[in-house]
Amino acid sequence: LKKELYVDSSTMTTTLPTADTTTTTFVTTTYYFEITTKPEITLKGDANLDGEMNMADAVLIMQSLANPNKYGINGTDDTHITAQGEKNGDMDGNGLTNADALEIQKRILKIEDDFDNAITTDFIVTEIEDNTILVKPTDSIGDSNIYRVSTSVIADGSTPKVNSVYKVTWNGETLETYPAQFGKIYDMRLA
Repeated sequence: LKKELYVDSSTMTTTLPTADTTTTTFVTTTYYFEITTKPEITLKGDANLDGEMNMADAVLIMQSLANPNKYGINGTDDTHITAQGEKNGDMDGNGLTNADALEIQKRILKIEDDFDNAITTDFIVTEIEDNTILVKPTDSIGDSNIYRVSTSVIADGSTPKVNSVYKVTWNGETLETYPAQFGKIYDMRLA
């Protein structure tokens, strides 16, 4: 009696004899599995996997977010984004958003932001006013470091609530108003 094992890229079949001593029969079991690997960035910004970062990558990112049934990972269009494309297109490591498409466009057009000197700080929401919120650093005491922020800059689409904590990446410049305003916000999302 022998045991057989067959494996290809998606199935494994084993054939084993039964324990019956009067007759020998074989039981075959087939296992189905999918082999996947976590994608690593092959070229930052190359969402369409054509070997370069260009405007087509920014367009594909926006298409995949706006019309995921057609251009998302499981989209029906032949040119839909892949898991590798999503990994390459995620410019800030926070998941694929329109901010990534914007960052690709800025780099292509050589619009410089001082990302090397960007500051990331946690801010707590203290008040909500129409389309703006008031925030202060989580380590701040009192009301001397209050900032006014438009809710339109919140990248993750969350709805702010009093005492919510947001991680803000900005250029470190403060506009001298009261409440203060951030010079330039690169990213703002729930912490």
